[in-house]
Amino acid sequence: MPVVGTGRASASSVSMGNTLTREFLLLMQDSTSNRRKRFFKLLVVLAVPMAVLVLQCSVVIIKALHSKSEATRTTETITTTIQTATIVTRLQRERGMTSLFLSSHSPEAWKNVVNFRKSSDAGIAAVEHWPGNVNDGPALATRDAFRDTLVEHRIPQTSNHTSIEEVFWYTKLITGALKLMNRDIRLSGDVGGQLWTYLFAYESFVNAKECWGIQRALGSAYYGRGYHVPDEKKLFYEVYLKAQTFLSLCFDHSQRSRALYDSLVADKTYLLDYINAVRKTVLEVPNVTADAQTGLNWFGNMTTYIDLTSGIETDLTNTIQDQLAAQVATAQGELSEALTFLIIVSIVCPPLCVWYFLSVSRINRTIGKSAKALANQTTELSAEKRKGEKLLHRMLPPTIADALKRGENVSAEHFDSTTKISSRSTPLQVVELLNGLYTKFDSELDSHDVYKVETIGDAYMVVSGLPQRNGNAHGNEIATLSLELLKIVYDFKIPHLPTDRLKLRIGLHTGPVLAGVVGKKMPRYCLFGPTVADAATMEQSGLPLRVHISQTCKNLLDKLGGFECVKRARESADNLETTYWLLAKDGYKFRADAPELL
Repeated sequence: MPVVGTGRASASSVSMGNTLTREFLLLMQDSTSNRRKRFFKLLVVLAVPMAVLVLQCSVVIIKALHSKSEATRTTETITTTIQTATIVTRLQRERGMTSLFLSSHSPEAWKNVVNFRKSSDAGIAAVEHWPGNVNDGPALATRDAFRDTLVEHRIPQTSNHTSIEEVFWYTKLITGALKLMNRDIRLSGDVGGQLWTYLFAYESFVNAKECWGIQRALGSAYYGRGYHVPDEKKLFYEVYLKAQTFLSLCFDHSQRSRALYDSLVADKTYLLDYINAVRKTVLEVPNVTADAQTGLNWFGNMTTYIDLTSGIETDLTNTIQDQLAAQVATAQGELSEALTFLIIVSIVCPPLCVWYFLSVSRINRTIGKSAKALANQTTELSAEKRKGEKLLHRMLPPTIADALKRGENVSAEHFDSTTKISSRSTPLQVVELLNGLYTKFDSELDSHDVYKVETIGDAYMVVSGLPQRNGNAHGNEIATLSLELLKIVYDFKIPHLPTDRLKLRIGLHTGPVLAGVVGKKMPRYCLFGPTVADAATMEQSGLPLRVHISQTCKNLLDKLGGFECVKRARESADNLETTYWLLAKDGYKFRADAPELL
């Protein structure tokens, strides 16, 4: 017998207007105390939306305040980052000139060292909010600790330190400062919009400048000494590659920076050729003539190149500050709008509440006048009741319908002109058999989310998933019901044939259907579509006391889990290439392949 099809139903909602109408009708029928309660409910209907509106305004204001606070905090963080970048730039110059002095011991180089140290100290003193803390180490914890660490290390003019030692020490200190700066940049990246891309481009460019600064220091030492040591050569090559990588990252995240770089170096071909030639010499020529002036020239040209490209840093800084200013302005605008809206709500709501209260009071005074309307509605209700009875009489014979309304049992009747359906049973015995079996079936249906479509003779059609949708649960509902029905049939005794057993065939299929009410004289809720026919095919091509399921039904049960199925040993009909037997469900003792069933 065809069992399963799936369908879809639509949900309905009750509007606030219907709610108010219902409350008004109930209001006319209640006692005075109940009317007061219902007046209160009517007031709540208005008060709750207003309260929600005020709450939403408050939430918007809080979010706007938070956005403004975050934008302001980010602005302060970026300002500190820019000040830290200034320190890094000045320390890079101090490092390079110190390395050149230790390689050449040139008086002019020492004079420059002293000037660069003063510049570094001024940059440190200009930082308003130091970005470090105790977790960053003693040297980076505070601005004073950073300055003291630098001052204590600075070498005298008679120092015997090597240039590579100074390069490594300064690089370590500068790396710490870059760590603080880059950390603040990342913490400022969640403000929104395209700001984070400019912050990342800024960070990449500053790192590229650091690599150029190390090249400047190592190149100056190389010419001042006349040769390089392996560690310096290796480091020079590494920072050369890193500089190229960081510059590419900067350009990838800021196309305007790439365009600006091209314009800045467009007429500086001689400078780029000089720098590339020196880089090649440092990497390929082990020894050159020691010349402090050549080292100073390299230092000066690299400084010119770094200062020239610093226009990119300035442009990124201005862009970031402009975006931050725009975000602060946007947050301020949102805050102003929210405050304005809240003020309007605060002004409008009280008069509206007063008007609403007066309207409700007026309704109370007009209840007496509404008695006639209530009587009319009662009349209409009676008319609708008669329509319902008429519809019921169309579905069932009037005598049968009236007996069911009175709660009486409708006994089977003998009709002389009926068709013979079994040579071993009288008509009354057939009716008694089917009534007893279908009564048990109907009782079991109440325990599952299923709908009995129709009963025609010995065919019993059940569907899950309509009229009320239940997602994929219809597969579990109908499969479990099938096993329950088999168990009912197994336990069922035919009153007039106690030694015989009913042979129930069940077929399951899953798919879409079209459902609706058909007919006026005897309206029926009917299903249409291939799914109904496929379910019938599953039943007709099945075997007694077995649950025959299609491939789509098997797929759904596998997805749900908990069911045991086995592939049928032969090909089924109607182009359903592969079908299965449903055998059991986890946690359910009854099995459809039990020996006593076969």
